[in-house]
Amino acid sequence: MRILLSFLLSCLFLLPASAQNSELTPYAKKIAVAIGERASHTKGKTVRLDYFTLDDTEMGSVFSRELYRQLAIELPKAGTPLRDNTNNLGKQQSFAGKDDYVVCGIYSEKGKQIEVEAYLYDLELKQPIRYIKVAIPRDLLIQNKTPWQPDQLEQARRTRNLIVEDEEMPVPPAPAPEPAPAPTPAPAPA
Repeated sequence: MRILLSFLLSCLFLLPASAQNSELTPYAKKIAVAIGERASHTKGKTVRLDYFTLDDTEMGSVFSRELYRQLAIELPKAGTPLRDNTNNLGKQQSFAGKDDYVVCGIYSEKGKQIEVEAYLYDLELKQPIRYIKVAIPRDLLIQNKTPWQPDQLEQARRTRNLIVEDEEMPVPPAPAPEPAPAPTPAPAPA
């Protein structure tokens, strides 16, 4: 018994943090089950899973990577087979025009919760065919040391604000041209 216990503990410490970090599993299951309800649409089609981003920043975080890993496990279990998606951007771009559906979404901080909005998006019709919103307690993420904000968020916001300020700054009007001097009349002949 003692040997088995020490073996299990050693395995636990050898597992990567993402395998130990399963606080997102019930929320990923809820999303996967809701999206799996449209399995008749996706049968025989290619479905891509994208990383979820914070609000309108198009930036991810440790939280979005953990959610991605959990969804990659739970979506096939719920009947939504995913296209093999390596993190090789060249391969992702070559498939971008060939995918039929994408599972994507955003998350935002609302009070003491992180609200996740997930979509199953039909790329041909250019519209979502399934939507689900899930609220995850912020304290759960804090307790498990899973940051939901991107590392460089404040710097990116400052940079974006500078760019927007430059775009919104009105261009001063060009100065009005000074009136052309009237020609001096030629002197009368003497």
